[in-house]
Amino acid sequence: MTHDLNAMRPEMAARLIFDAFKKPSRPALRPADEPLMARAQRSALDVDGHHVVVYEWGHGNRLAVCVHGWSARASDFCAFIEPLVEAGYRVVAFDNLGHGESGGETATLLDVHTILTALQQRKGPAELVIAHSLGVLYAFYALNHGVHASHLVALSGVCDFSYLIARYTASLSLRPETIESLKRQLEAMFGKPTIWTEFSADHNLDRLSARVTLIHDADDEFVELSQSEKLLTVLGNLADLHVSRGLGHRRILNDQAVIAHALNKIRTMQLR
Repeated sequence: MTHDLNAMRPEMAARLIFDAFKKPSRPALRPADEPLMARAQRSALDVDGHHVVVYEWGHGNRLAVCVHGWSARASDFCAFIEPLVEAGYRVVAFDNLGHGESGGETATLLDVHTILTALQQRKGPAELVIAHSLGVLYAFYALNHGVHASHLVALSGVCDFSYLIARYTASLSLRPETIESLKRQLEAMFGKPTIWTEFSADHNLDRLSARVTLIHDADDEFVELSQSEKLLTVLGNLADLHVSRGLGHRRILNDQAVIAHALNKIRTMQLR
């Protein structure tokens, strides 16, 4: 496949890669998560003519919003939901466009900002946002552009917008000119060349008022620990970083020690 791509003109190869890059997969709902998802109160949002499925649990006075990553779904946070409800939270999660049970074929950072803004208008401001992977980058942008939260728990987070391209193309051994063409197509999608800084989490701190709990596994096979370490450096005393080992990118969402650490940080924030 790589040989075929490198035999093409860079613009043609980049177009093929871009078409695959921008379309997430839709993993099936795990049988173990079905009972909890079935108990959710469901509603929907309309985003550019596509429905976004929203799930809600609990009746607490505090609102927690969950933001999943790429090729993922709201049910990824199932292990967090009941502990949060028991801690007095009303928990809201959603399937992003092109994911889970929502409509559409793809989603952008700006789509997630639209969704989070609409949820804030409908449900009120959140006290807590829990985000995973690319959802962390989405959350930083939203919290710097009018969405409120007092506390962000960032699991396995992406900091640099350019990291998406770097990781996606790393195993393809593409020619540099093909990668550059791919970047130009992504810039054209958003209509500006400034996306690499403008959308990166470390450039969305000016209006950030949330305390940030960073959690990352040292053995993450998709998002390197250095991404959370970079966030810790720029956030300074607004953040702390907990490093787990042996969990990788996805098992961190279901690990009881990780959940206990997050809940302890959440309770500490409640007392402030």
